[in-house]
Amino acid sequence: MKMRILLGVALMMATPIAAQQAAPKPETIRVGTVTEVWVLQETSGQGNTGVLVDAPAQVLADHASDDTFPNATNAVLVRSGDEVTLIDTGYGRTIFDKMAALGIAPEDVDRVLLTHMHGDHIGGMLRDGAKAFPNAKVALSQREYDHFNSTGNEAALKIFEAYKGSLEMLSPVEITSSFDQGITPIAAWGHTPGHTIFMIRDGYEQLLVWGDVTHAMAIQMPHPEISVRYDADPAVARDSRLAVLRVVAAEKIPVVGMHIPATMPGVVSANGEGGYSFRVR
Repeated sequence: MKMRILLGVALMMATPIAAQQAAPKPETIRVGTVTEVWVLQETSGQGNTGVLVDAPAQVLADHASDDTFPNATNAVLVRSGDEVTLIDTGYGRTIFDKMAALGIAPEDVDRVLLTHMHGDHIGGMLRDGAKAFPNAKVALSQREYDHFNSTGNEAALKIFEAYKGSLEMLSPVEITSSFDQGITPIAAWGHTPGHTIFMIRDGYEQLLVWGDVTHAMAIQMPHPEISVRYDADPAVARDSRLAVLRVVAAEKIPVVGMHIPATMPGVVSANGEGGYSFRVR
């Protein structure tokens, strides 16, 4: 019951991605002694390398020879004790069915944390124009709110209006090696002006939900300097990505993300060539 976020405008990655119609019950990720996490995967498929900014031909030949890469659209559900938190809402196509498979109704969600305001992250915020999560607080960074409110983005404004009175503004901190208990917002500007990621900590265990730090894992892990065309500021997004990768690789902090094809956490390691590798645990 602490934070909430909103956002509105969706960007898809080139090649259409097929929605999963009848996915099995999501696997449980345990963090510490009482926290359970589930990656709710709404779509999976192939993205097109045309979304990359100035990717060298040799890089594409080495890592995406058919000009495609695996990607996905995910939301993340967290339950710690009696508190239920949803981080992003995907397109809002299948997350409600996946939540139901876990015995969690929209009314059970105490807070919604939004990484940013693109449509593939806020698509589930409204149902038939009304609040999809009637009892939830909604949190996003102040920078993100200010940007989307000032630009008059229609989808964002509808969400802001629907959740008026339930909105909380976050002041994300810089990425470090260790965080307080609970869920901490971390600044990862660049993809959008106020893009925020979240560290979950329970006891001595941590899990980073890194939002849209990456979109094309097959290319951006070995070559994290490469950004995508729908980053609001590709250079700032690159710097944020590099900062996050340095910390999670050095500290072996497991990660999940909204466009990582895997639904279980992965560990990042430096590859000795200036880039990184990602291995699902």
